[in-house]
Amino acid sequence: MGRRISVSNLLHHTSGLRDWGGLIQMSGDRMGRRGYLRGMILKLVSRQKELNFPPGTEYAYSNAGYVVLAEIVARASGQSFKDWTRANIFGPPKDGGRNL
Repeated sequence: MGRRISVSNLLHHTSGLRDWGGLIQMSGDRMGRRGYLRGMILKLVSRQKELNFPPGTEYAYSNAGYVVLAEIVARASGQSFKDWTRANIFGPPKDGGRNL
């Protein structure tokens, strides 16, 4: 692809990445199947030959961006995304909720 996609692009749906549902259909698989694994989705996303548009130039909702963001969090934290969100977002406040 050769284009730099920022975290901001991923968060704001301006990355140009195709939505992974469309990529599954383009690959010949059917969308009705359950249980798409993160690794399968990342492989599809990484194999895109082109983006829908240059990053930052347009808006198009894409769940692929969220899968890539989850992978960034996992790699940066050294934890699974599930464990990181449990500890940092959904778990009890570290200060017991006193600093709301």
